[in-house]
Order: sequence, then structure tokens, then C-alpha cells
Amino acid sequence: MSSSDDEKPDMEFDYWPTPQLEELCSGLHACWDGAMVALTPNQWRDLAVRAGLPEESGEELQSAVLEEFERDISSLEGNVMIGDGSASESRLVAMFHKIKHILYLSLIHI
Repeated sequence: MSSSDDEKPDMEFDYWPTPQLEELCSGLHACWDGAMVALTPNQWRDLAVRAGLPEESGEELQSAVLEEFERDISSLEGNVMIGDGSASESRLVAMFHKIKHILYLSLIHI
């Protein structure tokens, strides 16, 4: 009993096509305008539609996006960012922050 109506949209951003992810990032930039502020349910529905998802998936999109942004990442001077190992694991977070290159550093205690 599986129809296309029963299927939930894929919220695994790592597998989204680049243009779809770019649309979502563009919408998030427009809504957040430099600061992550709480969005209304209508704004999440609008973002869902903008990203090519059904309007009713706004709440699910909100949960998925906010989970991605729970990563430990901070801006340093200029356009350098620092974060823990999970910070580089999200295509959404990397694209949103316009991260182009990632350098992994390991500290070894002797």
C-alpha cells in the first residue's frame, strides 16, 4: 500500500540536487538576513515550496534544517570558520555558509 501520496519528502540534504539545495539556502538567507531567527509556520511552508517540496512539509523541513544547524561552528576573522568534525558533514551548512574548502586538524596528546 504505497502510493506517491504516502511518501514523505526526502529531508536528507546530502542527497538533494545542488539547484534544490541552493534554492533552500537562498530562502534561508532571505529569511534569516544574517541572524538565525525563529520563522513562522507560513515561512517554513514557503521555504518548502521554494525548495520544490509540498507545502505541507514545512514543519518537517523546519525540524530537518534546525537539526543540521545544531552543529558546533563559529566564524573567525575574515571568512574562516572553525567547527567540530560534524560541522563539515552537512552540505546544507557548508553551502549556507559558502564554505569552499575544509581542512581537518587532529590534536594528539602524548
